[in-house]
Formats: sequence, C-alpha cells, structure tokens
Amino acid sequence: MVSFERNELGQVLRKNAAGQVTTYAYDLTDQLAQATGPDGTTLTLLRDRHGRLRSETVDGRTLTYTYDELGRRTGRTTPTGAVSTWSYDAAGHRTGMVASGRPIDFTYDEAGRELTRRIGDALTLAHTFDPLGRLTT
Repeated sequence: MVSFERNELGQVLRKNAAGQVTTYAYDLTDQLAQATGPDGTTLTLLRDRHGRLRSETVDGRTLTYTYDELGRRTGRTTPTGAVSTWSYDAAGHRTGMVASGRPIDFTYDEAGRELTRRIGDALTLAHTFDPLGRLTT
C-alpha cells in the first residue's frame, strides 16, 4: 500500500510505500527543491529567479546547466566534467548539439518538425510527414 502526506497546496511531502519513505521539499516558487529516498539518497534541485533548473545534485555529485538570454538551455556539465552544448536558429529550433565532443545537427521543415538528425558523420536519421503532418518514416 502507498500513502501520501500533502501540504495545503496539494504537494506531496511524504510518500510511504510499504514502509519505504520518500520525503519532498519545495522552494519559494512551489517547485520541487529536494527529495530524499528510503535509502537516504538526496536529490537537490536549484533554480534561478526565472524557475530554470541551474543544478541537480545527488549525494554531492552535481550537474549544472546554462541558458541563453531567451531562456533556452545552452549547456550542461556533468559531475565528471563532461560538457554538452546546444545551439538554436532564429525560430528557436535546436540546430546543433555537442555531447562529449560528438556533434549532432538537426534540420526542420517550415512547420517546425524535425526532418533530420545527423550524428557526426556516422548516422543520419530522417523523418517525413504526410500532408496532415503525421510522421510517416
């Protein structure tokens, strides 16, 4: 049996699943700030003043995120120092990503649907759509 304890906003503060308790805490903007599992593992989430996730820490190991002036995620750094970056076109579509030194490029149609995803020189995934906008391949 699973039971929940909630605050006055309806947010879960405590979940008890057959004696396995997870607790939750929220920040001043009512977003999840911390969760601690039955084994004592703690997840801590820090957000900027716009509510964007700036970091996630699990047991002292932190992932950090960066954003551009439009609020789009542009970077992520893992606890081991691996860096991923994202780039965007004027319409806000993600056009590129570099993950651990490996490039991934994207193209879109006029409706903003992803047409291709090229992963380095090794692989290109292509999508096509019918006149109703349904994915066909």
